[in-house]
Amino acid sequence: LLRKDQTYSDYAYIGTPTTAGSYQVQASATDVTSATSGGVTVSPPDLKLIQVNNASAVTVGKGLRTYYQEVKVVRVVNGTAFAGADAVTVNLACSSAVICSVPASVTIPAGSSSAYFKVDGLELGNTTITASAVGYNSPAQDLGVNVVKPALNFSGTGNTIVGGKSNFSVRLTTPGATYSSNQTAISPITVNITSSAPAVATVPETLTIPLNGTTSNTGQLTGVAAGTTTLTASGPDLQTATSSVITVNP
Repeated sequence: LLRKDQTYSDYAYIGTPTTAGSYQVQASATDVTSATSGGVTVSPPDLKLIQVNNASAVTVGKGLRTYYQEVKVVRVVNGTAFAGADAVTVNLACSSAVICSVPASVTIPAGSSSAYFKVDGLELGNTTITASAVGYNSPAQDLGVNVVKPALNFSGTGNTIVGGKSNFSVRLTTPGATYSSNQTAISPITVNITSSAPAVATVPETLTIPLNGTTSNTGQLTGVAAGTTTLTASGPDLQTATSSVITVNP
């Protein structure tokens, strides 16, 4: 609307583009020469896969799942994230389904620019994650995935006496991962436990890290005779851990 005694109209806004292409805006009124704007080009938005620290790859332990805020897909225009008016479903895939697994799809909600998703480490090795969505350009660079051996760590191994008991457990960490202590087991993991001096102290043969867990059930070291021992935790494709020296007092 061009008001009386004014030379400029009210502001008007162009609707949200629904597809790629180009357009012009034309203005006309009775007894007034019409005008046409310059051309406007609408480019498809882009998808971008991001590791939380903007690294080129996400590191995940074999048999583990990334922390929920470790990886996300973002919609961007000219390199800048934007919150779209509509939700968008993004299809995800690991280039090697043997090495890693991701959800088949994830939805970026309306009014949001991104959505987080988790990555499962299946086998040791390197691969990439791809993303696609209708009306969006796929990422210029797929996100790398490095699946590594998780490391075992002892907790609570302490001295005891002959006939006494000392509780302990083992927990998993992922070397090189951003949230190295927060990646969880995608299925139960059996950990072998041995005592270097079973005549001094005995331990259970195995402990189990449960589904969705990071720490095993509690084990008990039993003092048998005065002396010292160390404990070892091991398992297939796990980095072995050795406890500090444990003393069994008379």
